[in-house]
Amino acid sequence: MISIHSLSELERLKLQETAYHELVARHFLSEFKPERALPIDRPNTLEKWFLILRGQERAVSLKTFGIRLEEVLVNELTRRKQLELRATMQIEEATRQAAGRRRGNVVQRMFGRIRRFFSRRRAEPSLPREFTRRGRRGAVSVDSLAELEDGALLLQTLQLSKTSFPIGQRLLGSKRKMSLNPIAKQIPQVVEACCSFIEKHGLSTVGIFTLEYSEQRVRKLREEFDQGLDVVLDDSQNVHDVAALLKEFFRDMKDSLLPDDLYMSFLLTATLKPQDQLSALQLLVYLMPPCHSDTLERLLKVLHKITENCEDSIGIDGQLVSGNRMTSTNLALVFGSALLKRGTSAKRESRKTKLGIDHYVASVSVVRAMIDNWDILFQVPPHIQRQVAKRVWKSSPEALDFIRRRNLRKIQSARIKMEEDALLSDPVENSAEARAAVLGQSKPFDEGSSEEPAVPPGTARSHDDDEGAGNPPILEQDRPLLRVPREKEAKTGIGYFFP
Repeated sequence: MISIHSLSELERLKLQETAYHELVARHFLSEFKPERALPIDRPNTLEKWFLILRGQERAVSLKTFGIRLEEVLVNELTRRKQLELRATMQIEEATRQAAGRRRGNVVQRMFGRIRRFFSRRRAEPSLPREFTRRGRRGAVSVDSLAELEDGALLLQTLQLSKTSFPIGQRLLGSKRKMSLNPIAKQIPQVVEACCSFIEKHGLSTVGIFTLEYSEQRVRKLREEFDQGLDVVLDDSQNVHDVAALLKEFFRDMKDSLLPDDLYMSFLLTATLKPQDQLSALQLLVYLMPPCHSDTLERLLKVLHKITENCEDSIGIDGQLVSGNRMTSTNLALVFGSALLKRGTSAKRESRKTKLGIDHYVASVSVVRAMIDNWDILFQVPPHIQRQVAKRVWKSSPEALDFIRRRNLRKIQSARIKMEEDALLSDPVENSAEARAAVLGQSKPFDEGSSEEPAVPPGTARSHDDDEGAGNPPILEQDRPLLRVPREKEAKTGIGYFFP
């Protein structure tokens, strides 16, 4: 099991394709369309940005509450760009004044920078000729491999885009090229701030999310987030006020955190057995846009921590610590209707599909299962990983080759660090074993040795004879990613190259 966040953008796309075909085979998708259309009323954020930079802040409102999730993230990005641009302008003005130059027209210079920024050519994630199958007939030398060990130079050589996918868009159905870098987490600031505060101060609060709160203090916090202020939730804040603010954010959000076109698909999982329900929920989470799945994971994480403190316990000092009495069922009753909203697509789909149980009851069952199994929902099991690898192979064998090597370097680094930690923790007993393990991990090949480095079992690779035939990788237990051509050892010595 690996985290969904460790996958590259290309792997996330292939993961969504795999989940889509699995759910179609199970008859879980009816109204779902891979190419999700953007909302018609999506605001022109670029126009907003221009108005703000021209000083017309009052004409524009970069809100946080009561809008779509993707708009919240775009507004936060716009605020950051605004602050960065203003800071840059201030530095330039100070430099010009210090040099005694004429100030000139500030607005013209500002729009000139913006025009140059948007007119520059954006680098597409493409592979150079030397990294394609036709271009690299021979081998890549061990010297160049050592230079690319950290991965940063290799990414630069492959000309891979380091920008994440556009906010709010589903990867499935996209026509653009995908990056081999993971997608940055997309979580609204208000959600992260409230969840962190609750984890620090509210896990043992009795009746959190259900008891009374101050509407005036909640309204004040809401206005501060809507104004884009740098809100700091410290010890002076009330836990119930922050919990109410978090609940209001999801309740007033214009769209649903669990996408509208997957509404009935999520509810249908309530009719399955627990194990089948968990498997179906995993696939549905894979289909969600990155910003929705990241925000859902952050919320479920804090809700699960609350359920872990629902019962009374004995503290470190031996005193009785009261539980918060908030089980997963109680929390699902609070957030069920807020996370699963019936939009236009859901209403049309619900008329075609007969669920057999009440929609509210089904939503509570779904949210409760997601809270109890939040950590598994965002993991990718091995059999899904193999299907994703096959799809990546068919799309770009070179990309799969690079991803495998990067993952192998991470595994080796983790093993070395683990052995070093063991050596430091118990130097007397483990010194010899740890030193041998560390040296074994970093020891290069001997020129006369026929041994090959061990690779994690199940590593996918292709044979040279099948190169270019479009066949999926063959799983081998002991076949390394780097191999030594034994027939050429006598002439060339050590000859590492990509298989």
